Amino acid sequence: MSILRKKPLSIINNIEVFSKLDNYIQNYNTISNKHLKQIKIDQTNPFNNTDFDKIIEKQCDEILNTILINNNSNKKKLKILDAGCGLGNTFKKYTQNFSVYGVDISLDYLNEARNNGLNVILSKIEDLPYKKNTFDFIYISDVLEHVISLYECSTRLIDSLKIGGKIIIRAPYNEDLNVYLDYNEFDYVHLRSINEKNLRLYYERVFGLKAKNFFF
Repeated sequence: MSILRKKPLSIINNIEVFSKLDNYIQNYNTISNKHLKQIKIDQTNPFNNTDFDKIIEKQCDEILNTILINNNSNKKKLKILDAGCGLGNTFKKYTQNFSVYGVDISLDYLNEARNNGLNVILSKIEDLPYKKNTFDFIYISDVLEHVISLYECSTRLIDSLKIGGKIIIRAPYNEDLNVYLDYNEFDYVHLRSINEKNLRLYYERVFGLKAKNFFF
């Protein structure tokens, strides 16, 4: 049975596409192309400190292991969504034991994520095409600071989450956005600053979620 609530707008390289390929998506395709070219040269990320990224990824992996493996006593095959999956590296080791789905707006990233075992589609989070109550667990990392409509993005994510499911949100903490005011390499970069207070107010008051376990 399909977990999709609508048909794709198109199919590119056997990947279903659910968002119009507008300037926003083209902008992030340019970003991902630069990232992938740098990876081929020296395995670094031109937009982030690679050593710091490794520390954060290790912490996230420990959290995921606790939630997905240690607390999954009945070992049922959970449905997982990596919203903004990038290359699919975060969940590639979980694809043997869980059904892992990935969504991103970079076709190049999605090709890599598919090779890493994820079931991928191309879509903005605001256009997420999954049916209600589909996923046991949703992971959204370094995405909320980028999206144009936080409300639409959050609505689609929460609609697709099962009752009692969990969402893990990772984002830059209390980021100073001044650097982006005069930034002109890309049209769209970070659009908002995030901390635990505005996350709690937004998701608890607007959507009725229960927030806990903040890590910095």
